[in-house]
Amino acid sequence: AAEVAAGTDPIRAIVPSAFAANTVKDTTQGQVVLPGGLTLKYGTQVIAVSPTTVTFTSAFPTACVSVVVTTVSTAGVYRAAMVTSQSASAFVCERFSDAGASSNVAFNWMAMGY
Repeated sequence: AAEVAAGTDPIRAIVPSAFAANTVKDTTQGQVVLPGGLTLKYGTQVIAVSPTTVTFTSAFPTACVSVVVTTVSTAGVYRAAMVTSQSASAFVCERFSDAGASSNVAFNWMAMGY
């Protein structure tokens, strides 16, 4: 498993149990560290006040290179979330909704970094 995490063994296959030690989950966030150090973080959030800062449970060691958000909405109601900035420890989102300026916007997110 250590060779898989470090990416140092070109012969061994990666099996699911090799990722178990590199996976962390709680009720709203999780992460998986892939061989070579690429890290995927994911979670859910509600924007009640715009802008909203989402702080990662643990920061990326070097940098966050991408954050993607997908809104969760009721049929017929337009809601959107937009990432306005990102860092190794957090990202900032703003909300848009045709249900009114005070309408909460729920979204799922995924961040990638190293």
